[in-house]
Amino acid sequence: MRKYLTIIIVSLFALAACQQEKPVYRIGVSQCSNDIWRNQLISEMQQSTYFYDNVELFITVANDDVELQHRQIDSLVKQDIDLLIVSPIQTATLTPFVDSIYDSGTPVIVFDRRTGSRKYTAYIGADNRDLGGVLAHYIVEEVREGGSVLEITGLSKSSPAKERSEGFAGVMAERPDVKTMRKHGDWKEESGYRAMQQALTEGFLPDYVFAQNDRMALGARRAAMEQGIDSLHYCGIDALPVPGGGMELVRDSVLEVSCIYPTHGDEVVGLAVRILEGQPFERENFFPSALVTRNNASVLLMQHEQIESSFAHLDELHDKTIETLENLNYQRSLLWWMIAGIALLILVIVISWYAYYNKVRLNEKLRAMNERQRNMTHQMKEMTELQSEFYTNVSHQLRTPLTLVASPVEQLCQDPTITNGARDLLNVTARNVQHLVDIVNNILTFQRGQNGKNGQKTESLIDDFAYPPTASPPTACPQSLPEGKEVDDLPLILIVDDNEDMRYYLRFIFQTHYRVEEAENGVEALQKAAELVPSIIVSDVMMPVMDGLAFCAKVKEEVSTSHIPVILLTARAREEQKAEGYEHGADSYLTKPFSAKVLLSRVENLLASRRKLNELVNAQSKESEIKAILGDKDKTFYDRWKEVMEKHIPDSDISMDDLAGELGLGRVQLYRKLKALTGKAPNELLRSARLQRSRILLERTELTVSQITYEVGFTSPSYFTKCFKEEFGIGPTEGRGVES
Repeated sequence: MRKYLTIIIVSLFALAACQQEKPVYRIGVSQCSNDIWRNQLISEMQQSTYFYDNVELFITVANDDVELQHRQIDSLVKQDIDLLIVSPIQTATLTPFVDSIYDSGTPVIVFDRRTGSRKYTAYIGADNRDLGGVLAHYIVEEVREGGSVLEITGLSKSSPAKERSEGFAGVMAERPDVKTMRKHGDWKEESGYRAMQQALTEGFLPDYVFAQNDRMALGARRAAMEQGIDSLHYCGIDALPVPGGGMELVRDSVLEVSCIYPTHGDEVVGLAVRILEGQPFERENFFPSALVTRNNASVLLMQHEQIESSFAHLDELHDKTIETLENLNYQRSLLWWMIAGIALLILVIVISWYAYYNKVRLNEKLRAMNERQRNMTHQMKEMTELQSEFYTNVSHQLRTPLTLVASPVEQLCQDPTITNGARDLLNVTARNVQHLVDIVNNILTFQRGQNGKNGQKTESLIDDFAYPPTASPPTACPQSLPEGKEVDDLPLILIVDDNEDMRYYLRFIFQTHYRVEEAENGVEALQKAAELVPSIIVSDVMMPVMDGLAFCAKVKEEVSTSHIPVILLTARAREEQKAEGYEHGADSYLTKPFSAKVLLSRVENLLASRRKLNELVNAQSKESEIKAILGDKDKTFYDRWKEVMEKHIPDSDISMDDLAGELGLGRVQLYRKLKALTGKAPNELLRSARLQRSRILLERTELTVSQITYEVGFTSPSYFTKCFKEEFGIGPTEGRGVES
């Protein structure tokens, strides 16, 4: 068995080591100019990379500037491109430069326009001679006998202009009765305008105008219309199915016909990939073309709109795919090792199970085998149920370590120096980064093991996820108190979390301004909350024994703790989950990873609300103002306390134990709850109530000071007088008859 395992391990690691990523091809694209036809081409080339995830395009546009195109191509070569796609502005000027690149061993695809050399790997584009011939055939069929045709060419030194003229002239030779005139343009609309003006100035009024692209045809038409001539027929090339393109111009009868000059950027990129991958390819590649007339323009435009809609959907899917891949790419280098580990684990489980099965088969009878089979079926059912619990815990366990990575780093970035405390935070960060890696490993192990046969292994994985063990946290940094404050003067904060590192980190955040107590789960926290009555509670949601939601609800149900603000920290970030937290009584809800600064602000805001209540009580504000800040449970308690206290004002023998007993609390619980709600101890509140009653009696009755002393529960007139003066600033005698 050991020998087999050794062979398997060696084989798997060898397989993982041999895996290589696909090579990335860097393709440079040099466009000669910028127009709607070439923009369409670039868009198609970029969209085609969706199907080649190992292709990078580096696109430049020369804007008909020969020197600029030289510099751009030189820059592309210096970027160590694997293949160059070039559409030269002029045939002759760029030929030596492209030849040198080809001679250096870099594959060259000449697209759309040719150089003056055969030194290229492949040519791809339309057959420009054929395009000129197609338009000439159309005009030959339509022009009247003795008619005339004006040809407006493209840039004189570009190969498409020469080839289209040759194709056009070859067919027009069939009609010697038709007069022709040739004017030169430069592919732009204004050059067509000028060419038409020149022809008209020279007295040449054509029946048909053949412009070597739609833009020049549109310029020629504008020039004729300005002269009041609207009977001419205009033919162009490109027929782009975009707004303002030739296909719309034909449909709207602006042009009579146009010939599709296909872009096919996807096929250009596909040819480049075939060359780079060493696949078979044709050296000369011509795109088919078609004539666009008013009869078919609308149909072609509708087809284009459907294609564009499909591409838009494809773009959306691509963006979503890229977003997902970006989140996973950084793990790619480890993927094969994880796969090898998973495969090894599966093989070990299968081999172990097979050995165990054979041993049992030799020693047990058929009855025992059937019993074992029933047990296995039961285990599989349990595994299915446990799977749901497993995935619920995954999010929590991923976000908690992420908090311990992000928040300490955030604090360190704000700290100008590295201190011992900052070093501890770095240690926490490093440990939890490893924790994240372990969790991802277990996720993949569980996913691959879903169809396995070891239910106990699955349950073990779930237990590991639910509450993973953590290393002992580092020793807390010495507490630094605000100047002039003792530890006992600070508010008490109770931290509830099953993760030791998280408790340590929260203690680190709070220890400067608060006293800190900790609890590992909701049950322990309830006991401490009732005993200590903290100023505020910060609790995790997902914990063993009792989770944060149940704990929060219990805190708000208990009279002794209902006033304590509770902040929930959790990885459960959906809106309905936040709503669930507030439904259980939470005062605030923060999702992990959280900002330490935001958490401190939340705590301070909640405590500030309590201080405001204390100020209202101390200022003897109206009952409505005080109750507006209290929750329903605390309003009931406050009313009950006022009722009990008012009832026992005359009773000088009443003790705090008696008052607490009537309220269903212990003496300490009553003291801490009232201290938290009002800022005063119960005996202070009782004494204040007695003095308020005495002032009313002084103002509204004829009772003597001594009588009033005993009426409000004081046992000594002198002590009563002292307390009265401390409370109101005047003696009882001076206060008689003075309205409050």
